[in-house]
Amino acid sequence: MKDCLAGTYRKTVDGTCIPCSPGSFSTVNNSASCTLCETGKHSAVQGALSCQARCGPGFYSKTSGESTFFSETCQTCPRDFDAPTGSTTLTNCTCAAGFFGPNVGPCVPCPAGSFKAGAGSAGCTQCVHGKRSTTRSVDKDDCVTMQTPMVSEVCPKAPIQNWDDPRFSRCKLLWSWDELYDGYRNHSITWYHGLLHRRQVTGKFEHYVCVKGDPCSTDLTDAFFCYVWSIRDGVFLPWGPNSVLKLLHLPVTEDEVLHLRAENKRIASDLQDITTENKKITVLLANLTATVAALVAK
Repeated sequence: MKDCLAGTYRKTVDGTCIPCSPGSFSTVNNSASCTLCETGKHSAVQGALSCQARCGPGFYSKTSGESTFFSETCQTCPRDFDAPTGSTTLTNCTCAAGFFGPNVGPCVPCPAGSFKAGAGSAGCTQCVHGKRSTTRSVDKDDCVTMQTPMVSEVCPKAPIQNWDDPRFSRCKLLWSWDELYDGYRNHSITWYHGLLHRRQVTGKFEHYVCVKGDPCSTDLTDAFFCYVWSIRDGVFLPWGPNSVLKLLHLPVTEDEVLHLRAENKRIASDLQDITTENKKITVLLANLTATVAALVAK
C-alpha cells in the first residue's frame, strides 16, 4: 500500500488517500485525519501542509478551521486600537500608531509635536527641538520645521467651481470602486460618496467620492479630498479638498480642537517674538540716530 503523503489522510475503509479540506492540514505521511487550523489561522486550499495567519491588522478571530483569510468571523478592534495579523483575542488590540494609552485603553491621540510609530502601550515620542507635527502623527518624518505656514502648491486660492480643475491635475485617486468597497468593509479606507444633484450630467457625471487622508488634502484638520466619477471614461477626476467644497459636514474632534489651540498658542508666541524684536530694532535705530547726530555736531 502506498504512503499517503503530508497534506492528506488515509481513509481506513479502502486505504484511499484523501486531501485535507480547506481549513485543515496534516504534516506527516499516513495521517489518520487532518487537523483543523487553530484560531487566528486558515488554509484556503486542499492538501495544505500548514495554516497561515488570517484576519488583517486591526482584527482578531476566535474561530478555528477557517478556510478564508478574511470573513465575518474576523472581529474588528475598537476605534483607535490596532492588532497584528493573526490575532486571536480582544486583548491583542492595543492603542494604534498615533495614539497612546494602556493596553485596555482609552487611547488618546498623540498631541501636536509628537508621534508614535507602532501599536502598543508605549507613549508618544517628542519631535526634536525646532520641529513640530500634527496630532496623531505616526512617524518621525511627520515632524517638520514650521516656522512659516505650510501652504501646498495645490492649495486653492478661490472657491472651486468645477471638477478637473487644473490646480489639481496631479491628484489621482489610488483605488478603484471595488477597492474602496473592500476598504470600507475592512475599515482600512475612510470615504463617503453622494450624488452631484444640480451639478450632475446624466450618464456622464453623477457621483462624487471624498477620501480621508488623500495626499492632495491641504487642511490639517479636514483630511478629505474629493473626486467625481466619469461614467463615460470609467475614471475618477479630481475635484478639490472638502475644506473648500464643504460637501461633508464633519464635527470637529477633541484632538483637532487641541491642535488648533496649540497652533493659536504658537502663532501668539511668534507674534510676541516679532514684537520683542521690533522693540529692539527701534532702540538700536534710536541709538544710531543719536550717535550720528553727535558725530555731526563735532
